[in-house]
Amino acid sequence: MNTPYLRTKAVVQAKELLQALANPEALPGVPDYIRAHAASLLIRYPTLMELQLVHDALPELFGPPPPFSRMRGNPQTDAVLAGSAQLPGPSIGKNAG
Repeated sequence: MNTPYLRTKAVVQAKELLQALANPEALPGVPDYIRAHAASLLIRYPTLMELQLVHDALPELFGPPPPFSRMRGNPQTDAVLAGSAQLPGPSIGKNAG
């Protein structure tokens, strides 16, 4: 049985996984097509603010967004908790300039 808290936590952890897959420094052995697909999914992935709005509207479905204090200190996790889809490394699918 999913609780609202666990559902929100799963969304945040899925974002962490996608960010790691998209970052060649985090997971160097990932094939380029998987890395590109993960990066494209992150473009429209919900931010923590959007998760808060969903929680406010439907608290029976989604719990409040983090911080999950046990995750602090990791730059990738901190980026997730800040609601940013950007991690160090090359940007995929973005136009330069």
